[in-house]
Amino acid sequence: AREELTEANPIANRFIEIGLEFRDGGQYEKAIEYFRQALSVSADNLQAQVNLAITFMAQGQLEQAITEFEKALTIDDEDVASRAGLCDAHLKLGDISLSKGRAQDAIQSYQRVLGINTEHTEARQRVAEIHLQRARKAQTDGRDEEALNAFSEALKYTPEDPSLIGQFETFKAEKKARVIASLVARSEREAKALNWEAAVKILDEASALSPDDSEIQKRKAEALEKLRQKKLSDLKSRARGFATAEKFNEALQAWQDYLALTPDDAEQVEAETAQIRKQQEIFDLYTRAGRALTARDFDEAIRLLKDVIIRDENYKD
Repeated sequence: AREELTEANPIANRFIEIGLEFRDGGQYEKAIEYFRQALSVSADNLQAQVNLAITFMAQGQLEQAITEFEKALTIDDEDVASRAGLCDAHLKLGDISLSKGRAQDAIQSYQRVLGINTEHTEARQRVAEIHLQRARKAQTDGRDEEALNAFSEALKYTPEDPSLIGQFETFKAEKKARVIASLVARSEREAKALNWEAAVKILDEASALSPDDSEIQKRKAEALEKLRQKKLSDLKSRARGFATAEKFNEALQAWQDYLALTPDDAEQVEAETAQIRKQQEIFDLYTRAGRALTARDFDEAIRLLKDVIIRDENYKD
């Protein structure tokens, strides 16, 4: 019906013909004048509207071209020429912004292109390239998280770009290596300070990032052994300290914890534990004797104290 209406308006057609001749001759202002005259006699003339937009594009008046292409789409929102022209206008506008260093404005223009055609290859590539440049800059400045986010954004637009994928994988590998190196350095500092528990915890993080790294596993095994030795030393000191203070239950528990760590001197510890139990028995007899004396139960006190003397004739008083 639109074609028939256009054909039925020879005046508009003639204005369009004249406009095209002027445009072909590079006389853009004259061309615009005649395309507008065509629209004045046939307001919904798609051909006149599209050619008007194209002429503004040829002049470099991109904002005006966008306005005219949008008017063309109100006449026919499926018109291929209008949609393609509008995409081109926004794309060029984005390129201009990018050349002036206004990356965010450029992204907005490219996003408008993608709003019209989500699969527009050039727009997707340009947005991906902007994010890639941001990723490289952040990477150079040592802002790893920012670089990681920028790489991820770039991949949203060109997920199958082998070069981008390769760069992203290289970055992740380098970042991982830096993190591991930092963790190893921290573990070394903790080791020098004899903070073996902290060293092991840090090496656990490194091991989770790189479970097949034999060097990390070796360091972790060494730190674990140092931690075990430290725990053994601490438990031995505690056990003997408790025994000296006649806190026999605590001493026995400390020795039990010591034995749970499979020490090399387990037999010696068993003998020491047996001696503590004997000391505990004598201490209990002596304590009960003291209570009997307080209660003036002298026969019981004598019996208990005799038992103490039999076990250790030099025990206390």
